[in-house]
This record gives sequence, C-alpha cells and structure tokens, in this order.
Amino acid sequence: KDVTVSRWLRMYSSPSSSYEDVRQPSFDQIRAGFDVEDIGGLEGYFTRGKQVPLPGQPSFTIEELGLSGNLGPFYGSAGTGETTFSPVPSKYRQYFEDPDVDIGLKKWGLGAKIPLPFLKSTLMGGVEGTEREIGLPQLKGQPERRTRNLPRTKNEYLKWIGELGPVDFGLEYRQGTGREHLGTQEPFKEIKGNIRIPF
Repeated sequence: KDVTVSRWLRMYSSPSSSYEDVRQPSFDQIRAGFDVEDIGGLEGYFTRGKQVPLPGQPSFTIEELGLSGNLGPFYGSAGTGETTFSPVPSKYRQYFEDPDVDIGLKKWGLGAKIPLPFLKSTLMGGVEGTEREIGLPQLKGQPERRTRNLPRTKNEYLKWIGELGPVDFGLEYRQGTGREHLGTQEPFKEIKGNIRIPF
C-alpha cells in the first residue's frame, strides 16, 4: 500500500543574552529525521552551547550528539557528549599541560508504549541510563591526565497519559539511582501526576 514518509530538518539558534545581570550562554541545535506512517522513524541531533568568558567565572562549552527512533510500539535513544570548562585562573595556566576539565557523557534509553482503549490513553514503560567520566586538569610533568568515573545511573519508569474531554492528564512511577552533587548514588522511588485544564 501507499505510505506517507515525512522528512524534516530543524535548525535552532539562541544567541547569548543577559537576564537580571546574569549572562546566558548561546545555544545552537540541528535536528534531522524521517517518519514513516504507521511504521516508525528516526531522528538525529547535534547541540552546541557556549558561555562567553565572564570576570571571575570559567567559560564552558557543551556539545552533544544523539539519535532516537521508534519502530511500532518500541522506541530507543542514545547520546554522547562532552562539557568543557576552565577552572584554572589565567595567571596559573602556564603550569598546566591542559588546564581544562572535560566531562564526558553517555546516555541511553529503551522503552515501549501501548495504546489503551479507554480515555484515549497510552501506557509507556522503559529504562534509562547515564555514564559520566571526568578528565581533570593535567599539570606539566604529569605523564597523563587523571580521570574519574562517576557512578552509573539507571532508572525504570511507567507512565500513563491520556485525555478526558479537553483535559490532559498523566501519572508516572519511577525508581532507580540518582546522582548527588558529590557524585554519590542513592536509590529512589517517586510518583508524579499532572493535569492540564484549558480555560
């Protein structure tokens, strides 16, 4: 039979700006993909963010490359990226082979969704995970850069979303491990709900 194939290319750019005397970073993003009606689709993206140097604050750049797709009721995603910033003041950089801190990111997700015959609702479930590696500044004379792997995170979720007339609603249960600001992990369980009522 005849099928409909949609293709797209989206480009987004947000220049650096100021908000309440805080300088906001600039972001650029490119997304491209295709979708085959009733079968599935694929999308890839590239994102780059950059913070202009500020007095007393390190500048940083963020780059991320990712892919997501779906085939029937199944969907998945994967991404890799790196955040780079320079915490070493300019006057001390002469003592470093590499004064930057690099934070590498790997993330993935797998899931499935099933339409339900009541309330125009859908049941979704899946698992997501992330890995991060930190490359520390390298002093002159050090044979190699020191790295540190942060604990991996993984969490499972179950969502129920639907419509009741003009009202949209959702209910989500999620469990897994979370990363605290010091790089530790703690198990967690949470239930969230939301409702949107237009008026």
